[in-house]
Formats: sequence, C-alpha cells, structure tokens
Amino acid sequence: LYARAFREQHDIDVHEVELIFLNSQKSFIRPVEESALEEAGNRLATMRQGCESDFQASEWQAQPDRLCDYCVFQRICPAFNTDAPTPGSEQATVQLTQIGLIHKV
Repeated sequence: LYARAFREQHDIDVHEVELIFLNSQKSFIRPVEESALEEAGNRLATMRQGCESDFQASEWQAQPDRLCDYCVFQRICPAFNTDAPTPGSEQATVQLTQIGLIHKV
C-alpha cells in the first residue's frame, strides 16, 4: 500500500520497500510486485466504497448514559436537542464547526 500511495502521490514507481522494525532493530527489503500493488489498491477501494455506503445507510440513534454529562456534543445531540440535525449531515457539520469541533473523521 505504501508503494501504491507513493506512486499515486508522486508519480514514481517503487520497485522495492524496506520494512524497519524499530523495537527489534531489524529490517527487511521486499520487491514490489505489480499484481500485488493493483490487488491491494482494488481491495482498499472496495473497502472504502463499503464504508461509505454503510455510513449513508446507517441509522444514528443517541444512547444516553451517565457519560453524557461530560460530552461536548450535547448541543447537537438528538437526545438533548429535539431540533438537532441528523448526525453526519452538512447542517451537523456547520453546527459542529460553530462550537469549535471541526475535525471530521
């Protein structure tokens, strides 16, 4: 995957990779096989598509418990605010940004 990412980002073909294990001070050099590169890229793309479709189809339900007293999301949480936007929506992103929570994973 590193070789594939390097090719995509820098338009440079990588012919071998070196894996360095810091805790054991060992390293291994392995050739990059084109078929493995393509297969890894295809698997990653398939996983991403699955994640995106799962996200779109998911149903968001608040599950309040005692930790809610410490949660910074209360202002936009459906359990605490009946006018709260659907989590993950553009409106929810705007409200999160307004309260200073702008990192979206």
